Amino acid sequence: GKKQFKSLSKHFCYEALLRLDTVRSVCHIAQKRLIACFQGQHGTDPDKRHKKLPLTALAQNMQEGSVQLSDETLLGKMLDTCGDAENKLAMELSQHEVQIEREVLDPLCLLTEVKIPNIQKQRKQLAKLVLDWDSTNLNVSYSKKDS
Repeated sequence: GKKQFKSLSKHFCYEALLRLDTVRSVCHIAQKRLIACFQGQHGTDPDKRHKKLPLTALAQNMQEGSVQLSDETLLGKMLDTCGDAENKLAMELSQHEVQIEREVLDPLCLLTEVKIPNIQKQRKQLAKLVLDWDSTNLNVSYSKKDS
């Protein structure tokens, strides 16, 4: 009964602790790889991110070229239209990256940096309390035998 339960609970706790380490590791790697995919600077707002994107620089270059060639030439019109399209793409990309940060990266970070370490800390405290409880029960049973 009790010994089997204790053995089973210790095994379960050990398995859960191993899984926590694995979950933390997997989440941490996913977080780093996702950040590496970003073209904008991690942690900035969409406007700041937009200004520093390569797509934005390309859009500006195209629009400057269209001004130099004038709107009256076919190439000038094409560069202006393409520059506008690139600028819109850059804005969409920056907004998308900010949304990914907010909806995916922030929760992953919270999980790997706060929640899992707290669970592991509480698990260690629980293990210590269980040992203290077992020790106290053992002392009580010895006291009863001595009396």
